[in-house]
Amino acid sequence: MLTGEELAERVLPIYHTTSIHCAEDIMSGVIGKDGNELPMRVRWQDRTIGNLIMYIFYKSMRIFFVSFYFYFMPFASIIVSVLLPNWFDKLP
Repeated sequence: MLTGEELAERVLPIYHTTSIHCAEDIMSGVIGKDGNELPMRVRWQDRTIGNLIMYIFYKSMRIFFVSFYFYFMPFASIIVSVLLPNWFDKLP
């Protein structure tokens, strides 16, 4: 039976990464179209134009999501929950 690290290694293998902590010479174990083993680290220069556009789109959407839903929405819900009772009390 697989438990802990054994399960994580078999279910969640890392084939490619964009991490700056990954060395350039580490190979992923994945064989490319030309028959050579592919490096684990994906560099900015190795991406195609379509991939660059989609990566930039992903990053901009992620910035929006994190800034709006993760930071602004909790703050706004607290402010609204404090201000709404006061606003309804002032209505005639």
